[in-house]
Amino acid sequence: VEENGDIEVFTSAEVTRVEGQVGDFTVSIRRGDDKLSQSFGAIIFATGYMTEILPQDFELKPDVNVITQRKLVEMLQAPGELEQRPRTIGFVLDVSDENSRLPILSTLNNALAVKERLGSEVYVFCKNLKVDSEGVEKLYREARERGVVFLKFEQKPRISKEDGRVKVEARDLLLGEEVTLLCDFLVAEEKTLPSEETEALGSMLNIGTDSQGFYQDENVHLYPVASERKGIF
Repeated sequence: VEENGDIEVFTSAEVTRVEGQVGDFTVSIRRGDDKLSQSFGAIIFATGYMTEILPQDFELKPDVNVITQRKLVEMLQAPGELEQRPRTIGFVLDVSDENSRLPILSTLNNALAVKERLGSEVYVFCKNLKVDSEGVEKLYREARERGVVFLKFEQKPRISKEDGRVKVEARDLLLGEEVTLLCDFLVAEEKTLPSEETEALGSMLNIGTDSQGFYQDENVHLYPVASERKGIF
């Protein structure tokens, strides 16, 4: 990006003020002791998000066997550092009341990566797996074809430790019977939170937030990339 002559990058910089309207925005920027102003026709912002594991829903604290999606990604990036290949890895979704696609996407992508790089058995415990968009449905179908097993529960799973592994017990609605699974690793559900700068930047841009604290889309179904303010995406 920095080598592209059409892109100007400001590192260690902070936006302090935004004025104007679509086609004529003026953005004030502070960079150390320097202050400058730039004009733009449109604004695209990306503040990211944070995650927080939900141990209160599992009645089990995170430890070497109960890990986050981020920890799993680190393991997948360096599989040779594992003492031994995990035989079984489990994922748990929908334990909380969260309604975000991010945990679903992370689970499907990481489940496929586990099958490819570790060859482990993969089980996903879920309550209402939403695959109502084309990309997510494709990942879901691919995961099933690769041998990922999806178990649907109504009451949240019971999770405990047994012989150094994680024991997951749940009644599978499709099988109509209790299922008990011993996992070498259990990837716990994470709550998605807005980044710390979200509220301050939203106030500066005059953009509202939804009930979860994320920026409000103009129309989540028809135009999800646009904000409530024209020219800001």
